[in-house]
Amino acid sequence: MEPLALAIQKVAGSELGTICYIGAGSGSWVDDIATLNPAKVLAYEASEELFSALKNKRKKYDFVEPHNQWVLPKGVYECEVTIYQNPRYSSLVPKENSFSYAKSNLDYSVQHVSGIPLELAIDAQYIDASKNNVLILDIDAELEEQAAEANDNLRVFSSIFIISKKKFSGSHYLLGNSADFIECPQVTSQDAFPFTMLIRNNAKLCETETLEDTLHKLNKKLQEVEAELAGATEALRTCENQKIELVQQKDKAIDALSQKDKELTGKNDALSELNIKLTHAQGDLEEQKKWHATHKERAEKYLAELEKSKSTAQKAQQLESSLNAQIKVNTELKEELSTLKNQLDAAIESTKINNTALETITEQFKRMQQEALADLKGKLHCKIDKGLNNAVKQVESFIGVQRFLEKGEISMEFHGWPISSDIALFLLRQIKERDYDLIIEFGSGTSTQLFAKAIEFKGTQQSKTVDVPSLETSDSAAIRINGSVVTFEHNKKYFEKTRNQLKQKELLSFVNLVHAPLIDIESDGENFLYYDCETELNNIASKFAKHSAKILVLVDGPPGNTGPLARLPALNKLLNALGHHQIDIVLDDSERTEEKMIIAKWKETLQGRFVPFEEEDVPCEKGAYVLRLNP
Repeated sequence: MEPLALAIQKVAGSELGTICYIGAGSGSWVDDIATLNPAKVLAYEASEELFSALKNKRKKYDFVEPHNQWVLPKGVYECEVTIYQNPRYSSLVPKENSFSYAKSNLDYSVQHVSGIPLELAIDAQYIDASKNNVLILDIDAELEEQAAEANDNLRVFSSIFIISKKKFSGSHYLLGNSADFIECPQVTSQDAFPFTMLIRNNAKLCETETLEDTLHKLNKKLQEVEAELAGATEALRTCENQKIELVQQKDKAIDALSQKDKELTGKNDALSELNIKLTHAQGDLEEQKKWHATHKERAEKYLAELEKSKSTAQKAQQLESSLNAQIKVNTELKEELSTLKNQLDAAIESTKINNTALETITEQFKRMQQEALADLKGKLHCKIDKGLNNAVKQVESFIGVQRFLEKGEISMEFHGWPISSDIALFLLRQIKERDYDLIIEFGSGTSTQLFAKAIEFKGTQQSKTVDVPSLETSDSAAIRINGSVVTFEHNKKYFEKTRNQLKQKELLSFVNLVHAPLIDIESDGENFLYYDCETELNNIASKFAKHSAKILVLVDGPPGNTGPLARLPALNKLLNALGHHQIDIVLDDSERTEEKMIIAKWKETLQGRFVPFEEEDVPCEKGAYVLRLNP
């Protein structure tokens, strides 16, 4: 066992929690660390080349979780790094600050990268601080010491191991200030790289927590006092506002009294003027009396002259009557003219209404013409599709008859409800190129025969077999680890039909055909009717527990009429039982709207569970979608 593993074992004891290894490299340490039986190992490596080797190394240890990303100092999300030709030397530290003479003549480049700050990487894993957790830094620690604040997130680790030739000086460019830890002397060995060990100072942490609690209480008390002071300040401000308001009211009252005094003075002046005017009016009245007496005499003379002019007035009345008659005639002519004008306006309005009606009828005719054209087009497409389908069916039937006459066998159908021939050819190509360990099928039919025939051609009948109980047979059907087929069918009628077809073609030995009735299940908070397949999938998982398998899965059931998004639960069933294996999922009929919704929800699930995946759209008659998990 390496000195580092021995040191961890001595410090952490037998109950070891999480080990966080930053700068994990190619994973040469995995076997030594595995002997310590940690609960979990989080391995961070930024180099793609070293990360690939690390993934292969950890395959036999389920508790090792590799992460391909840069871990950066506190609060830093992107920075410049030094990339060497040998990825083991790549570092956050600039070349001019390098302490190791081994790097001085290496080819290098400076790149701008993004990553995750150390505190977020720790928080994201929800590490239990009550256990003996260990942080290992196997990175370039050769930067000159920097003044950095302590990283409180490091308190979840009971010990920290810094692998570096340079002696630790109390602070680290990635960790920050190590005030919460006790530094131990550097450990050196001829066969291993030197390292420095930091032990968590629990006594100081308790004292710090007590001080933080006291500070919290003082801050709370300060907030209460500030709230009381704010209340008193607000009350004082209210009193000041009331005082200002009273002063303003007093000023307004004084102004009102002054205004009243001015008004009374003005009224007295007006009264004096009225008295003067009254005196003048009385003088004027006397003058008018004299004027009226003089003009009375003149009026009497005028009355006499008026009598003489009455005859003249009668003549004027006759002329006025004649004028009124002419005015009446003119009025009647105006009314007749107005009536004619109204009739003309009505005729014009009627013409406008007729034009509008004509436009409406024209639009309706156009719409009816377009609808008839669309209906004719749909019927024409339907007739053409029907003719093409019939032609394909006739060709398949002819081929089937010819095969029966030549070999006595009836060929499989690839048109209509079964999988189409183009997707069948795609599946055969995948089986040949990717050499799957197992094929799983949701929904039986033509594809079941196709898979069994492909296995027969590859000679997998001689592969190693293990017994896995079937849900339908009582004599324990044999599942072949290398190149076998497991098919789930809910419909008893189709189950028997597929079984008989496999027997007739002598292919039943290659297929574990499982009758899995539809049962009520819950997936992502929604209820579905889905295959009762969990027991069978767990049996398969137990057989592949000791190695990673490549599995092809065809999702072609259950039918859409069993409920909305009927095929959605397939992904969660596979992840729960076989999530650590390399799985290629093929979804048939992917051009349908419901299947597109299922694909979108699958990708959301994989992203939420941090499962790496690749996707591919296969151009074919009904559409097919390939989702590769853990590629």
